[in-house]
Amino acid sequence: MWRWRRRSNFRLYFKAADKLVDSQEKVVQHTYDYWRLVGNLSKITNKQKEKTMTFEEILPGLKAKKKYVRTGWGGAENYVQLFDTIEQNGVALEVTPYFLINVSGEGEGFSMWSPTPCDVLATDWVEVDD
Repeated sequence: MWRWRRRSNFRLYFKAADKLVDSQEKVVQHTYDYWRLVGNLSKITNKQKEKTMTFEEILPGLKAKKKYVRTGWGGAENYVQLFDTIEQNGVALEVTPYFLINVSGEGEGFSMWSPTPCDVLATDWVEVDD
């Protein structure tokens, strides 16, 4: 169970083991059907954490082929990137733009990704350095 509390920005609360947990106080990661606590964010630098952005702010960067990640995702290796071409027999083909998320941190490679409402409303997006 979760709910939003209105302030100057959104704040997420979720219920874990009959205890209400504030997402601003804990690092959380959205998974398929629940929120769970995750480990530290050692792969995302403090400098990056200071420059958090909204999804609206990262869209121009995504269109410019930059990589972004949410600080709550547990590491910079899970970055999101926008693609608008694929290569077929050495020829670049224009396609409808699509997002891929690098899940190679779990040994899976890339996967199609679509932002959830939580991702769109989040204010913890950071750019990933190459």
